Amino acid sequence: MTGSIDQRSINPSHEGDFPLARIGGDVNGDKVPDITTSYSFAVGATRVYTFYGTGGGGVSSPVPTWYARAGAS
Repeated sequence: MTGSIDQRSINPSHEGDFPLARIGGDVNGDKVPDITTSYSFAVGATRVYTFYGTGGGGVSSPVPTWYARAGAS
């Protein structure tokens, strides 16, 4: 496994930040399961990270795939 999913792998040192949801599925169409997590930051921003499946049961390091700053609509 090249990546793991926990708070430290996404945001190592900020209290008040936490994952909102985790969803599994084939995000990039390569027929290998991926994991996407929505992450809420204490400042009100939200970022989505994707952990792409590597094929042997592992995942990549987190890749930021979407961001909304605090107060954005």
